[in-house]
Amino acid sequence: KKIVRWFLARTPKNSQLSIITFNDSVHYLGKSEWLSVSTDEILKDLYKELDSIIPSGSTNLHKGLQAVSRLNATDLYIITDGLPTAGRSNYAHLNPLSGCGSLFGKSKSISGKCRVELFRQSIKDASLTDVKVNIVLLPIEGDPNAINEYWSWSAATGGLVISPAVNWP
Repeated sequence: KKIVRWFLARTPKNSQLSIITFNDSVHYLGKSEWLSVSTDEILKDLYKELDSIIPSGSTNLHKGLQAVSRLNATDLYIITDGLPTAGRSNYAHLNPLSGCGSLFGKSKSISGKCRVELFRQSIKDASLTDVKVNIVLLPIEGDPNAINEYWSWSAATGGLVISPAVNWP
């Protein structure tokens, strides 16, 4: 939440942005998909809505990227603590995801290997073209593959990855 506030405070007044939160579902902050943060009142409303969010559930990157692809965005900033933990139901038929029972309610945890495969499939299915992907990867133990995967994706789009200190911003 602090990082989103940091970004919003630095957003040019004449730009358009969309703030999407996702887990098993997608939610847009603000009164519309595209917003202008041209007034302090709009920022206050966004901050209030942001403060009401309580992270819960699995992380379905595919759903978040679907929402982004419908917007025809030019730049994407993802704030995350690791690789996704949920995907589309039809992923059960894809090799190598067919061996990841945890994606389909058969387990309470997901292996690192399955998270990597899920991430790659989500990126492939998103079909984001001409979008510069930038990642803020928050530190978390137990997801050592996340930095490599996010770096590869962002580098391929001309974006960047930062993994800030725990106390930033």
